[in-house]
Amino acid sequence: MPQTLRSSSSFPGCQSGNGSTICGFMEPRVTPREKEVLTLMCEGKSAQEIAIILGCSAYTVRTHIGRLKDEFNVYKDTALIAAAFRKRIIE
Repeated sequence: MPQTLRSSSSFPGCQSGNGSTICGFMEPRVTPREKEVLTLMCEGKSAQEIAIILGCSAYTVRTHIGRLKDEFNVYKDTALIAAAFRKRIIE
């Protein structure tokens, strides 16, 4: 008997629609400013350098980085960058 594929909405905990939820796992939500921070991190910039470029404080940059790490569920900067590439947040 051939097996048919079921839509994600037929599985408990899965939702379809806006694409933000796939079987209970939330896709990371990244603001345009956080994307700028990620891009500059990829270029090897420090929090202080990013702050100067973006015209904000290093504390604000570190807050963005901390929120991104929480959103991607990672602990290290390198893991954050790798996760952002995998999720195609940055290219």
